[in-house]
Amino acid sequence: MTGPRKEAGRPEGTTDIPIADAQYSRANIQQTIYDIESFVDDAKGKMAKQLSVKELSEAQEDMVSNLCESIVCSQTKEYWGETLESCVKDFNEIETLHTLKEVLDISAKHSLEAYPAAILHHSHETKS
Repeated sequence: MTGPRKEAGRPEGTTDIPIADAQYSRANIQQTIYDIESFVDDAKGKMAKQLSVKELSEAQEDMVSNLCESIVCSQTKEYWGETLESCVKDFNEIETLHTLKEVLDISAKHSLEAYPAAILHHSHETKS
């Protein structure tokens, strides 16, 4: 094989990250992840109550986690709970969830999937 090797990471010779790009703090990202975990746990509890069961099956838990992921990608934090309730009451509401433009922008800028981009978006949102 000829030519330069393509390895992951920063290009050789890069010594630092420009300060302008360092807009996400570890503390804010960590807090956002905790907020999402709390939201998912709350959602599982609400779904179990809605279905009148003590515990959700593994498939039901996966479904709730996926729904929460969609909500995190499509709504600002202040609307997560409200959106969850409307989706649980009417499953057709799930089809109306569309990824936020800001999340898509972060996704494109940093070459990330939508969900990690949403985490970055919401971690920056808390700081603002």
